[in-house]
This record gives sequence, C-alpha cells and structure tokens, in this order.
Amino acid sequence: MNISTISLEDLKKLASLLNLSARYTVSIEEEIDYYDPEAAKTWFQYQDSSGNTLGFIRQFKQGSDWSIGEIYVNASVSDRKRMALELLKAFNTNIKFPASHRLRFDIWANDEVLNQAIIEFGFSQSQQNFLQYELTVQPQKTHFTKLNPHPSKAKEIAHVLSFLNPVSEQDVIDWIKSNCIRVFEHNSQIVSAAQISINDDDLEIIRIATHQKFLRQGFAKQLILSLIEEAAELAKSKISLKVEDKKLPAIATYTNLGFVEVKEKSQVWHSKLF
Repeated sequence: MNISTISLEDLKKLASLLNLSARYTVSIEEEIDYYDPEAAKTWFQYQDSSGNTLGFIRQFKQGSDWSIGEIYVNASVSDRKRMALELLKAFNTNIKFPASHRLRFDIWANDEVLNQAIIEFGFSQSQQNFLQYELTVQPQKTHFTKLNPHPSKAKEIAHVLSFLNPVSEQDVIDWIKSNCIRVFEHNSQIVSAAQISINDDDLEIIRIATHQKFLRQGFAKQLILSLIEEAAELAKSKISLKVEDKKLPAIATYTNLGFVEVKEKSQVWHSKLF
C-alpha cells in the first residue's frame, strides 16, 4: 500500500473513483480545467501494490476563509477506516491554513465508516445534516430573463449571501465573472441571491439566501422560479439543492414548488476550525 500525491496524469485515470464519490458522472475535462498544481500538492491517493487507486483526498478553496474537502475510499476494499485516517493524516501534515480557516468535509449520511473516521480525526461532532432535494424540469416555453448582476453589485450580494455563510466581495466578483450568480431585486435592492453551478444534466443551487429584512415575503421563491425557467431554457433535466434538515420553512418552499427529497443523497457536514 502506498500514499502519494495526485498528479494531473493521475487525475485523468480517476474517473471511475470520482464518479463513485460524487454519485453522478463527473466530467474529467472539467476536473482537468480545475486542476491547480499548487493546490494538488496536498491532494493524496491511496494505491495498492499494483498501482490501483483505492481512495483519495483533496480540498478546494470556496471563499477567503473556508474550504471544502473531498475524501473517498472504495467501498469494496477492507479496512476503509484505516485508509481514510491515513489519507487524513497525510493531508493534515502537508496542508497549511491561515488562522481561523474552516475546512468542511461532506460525507454521505449512510457511509458510517467515513463519518466515523472524520469524527475520530477531530472534526466537529455537532455536525449539520443536509437533505438533497431535486426537481424534474419539464420542457416548456419560457419568457426567460437571466437575473445576472453587474460586478458593481458584488458588495450588496455578498451582504445578502452572508446571512447564510460568510462570503467576501471578491468571492462574489469571481462568481459573477464565472456566470454563477443570480439575484432578485425589489425596489432596486437585491433582496435574494443565489450561487449556482450549471452542470451537464442539471442546474445546481449551491447556496441561496434572502436579506433578513425581506424574509417570508416570497422573494426566494421568485428567484427559484426564475432558475427553473433558466434550467428549462438550457434543456437541463433537473434542479438540485441541499438544505439543512432544521430549516423547515425553506423545505416547505421547496416541496411546494415540486422538489422531492432524495434520501440516499443526504449528507453530513463535518467542520474543523484551524
């Protein structure tokens, strides 16, 4: 058994393992585009004596003060927990975070082995439980107007999105440039905002938030309806999102719009502050 860093050539060979981890078909072309040699110095893979990769760990910066980690060990191998702990140890030894940086690992709720490994390694035991909701997009004629803001609105958008989790103005500027931000305005003020990802077959709502002064007025619902129209315009088959199980009003909004919970895709979010 051997732990080594993941090179670009290694990444090209990991399609099947990445698909198992994500539980959907991963675009290797996009993975290659995202590949950063500097960041990959802390990406590790666990290989057997024949050079077959059995698991991996990597991390992506999401904002100025937090990152998201991905860890997976093939379910068909024995001693998965030991392998996961060794990957975490290699990662932790080599990663360098600034003070008060938050690292989060999202683990499928039914993967008890990886959840136990993450907790044993010292991540928070007061985890957040997130449910996956999906809406099948029906082909339709739309009068779609994309609610894509100008970068000059970045500070205002960051303020709205930060009611959910802290987001910097620079983060939002980058997301606007990447065509990942949609907003809903009321009286020339941004009252609801969303960060999205447009994938091969779906439109994913990564985060959506409403200004506290405008809660319970249906603005997030209007933004979601616009995103449904955009998904139809782009011929996507579904819209997906995650929501914390404690946020009952949000869940009610999603179900009223036709979203259905996909129980096998529920996740536990483990966080660690450095």
